[in-house]
Amino acid sequence: MHTRTPPHIKWLLNERAVLASELVGIPGRIQHLQEEMPRLEAKLKSCSESLRHLQAHQPALVERIAALDRVMQQFEAEVNPAAGGEVRAWAGRYGKRGSLKNYLCETLAAVAPDALSVEVLTYAAIERFNLDLHATADVRQFRKNTLGPALY
Repeated sequence: MHTRTPPHIKWLLNERAVLASELVGIPGRIQHLQEEMPRLEAKLKSCSESLRHLQAHQPALVERIAALDRVMQQFEAEVNPAAGGEVRAWAGRYGKRGSLKNYLCETLAAVAPDALSVEVLTYAAIERFNLDLHATADVRQFRKNTLGPALY
């Protein structure tokens, strides 16, 4: 004897199966989010502190630049004070010259013959030198423009 499942029962079974599948995945997603919360809260706190620092520091920089512009205009009125552009000066960010490269060499030697990923080295260097890099773009730029050349 062959019986057919009525369409309304098929629809109800299908809807229930979809909801059951969604329900099964929720505990894992909840656990993942609960595990991420402390890290994200710490990052948010750090970003907030960096934001407050930058916002407090910005007016002083604007005033110092304006003062230099006024002095430059007194010496040579025709000179465009912005003609020099912008330069990221080396400020001993990593200690003495070569400190970053030395740190990387020591870190890699300590784990040899095993290896470390560039990502691990990047975040280790950020932590070691207490760098204020929170945005993904800043970390990416540090890895490309600073860490990469130091590794070669």
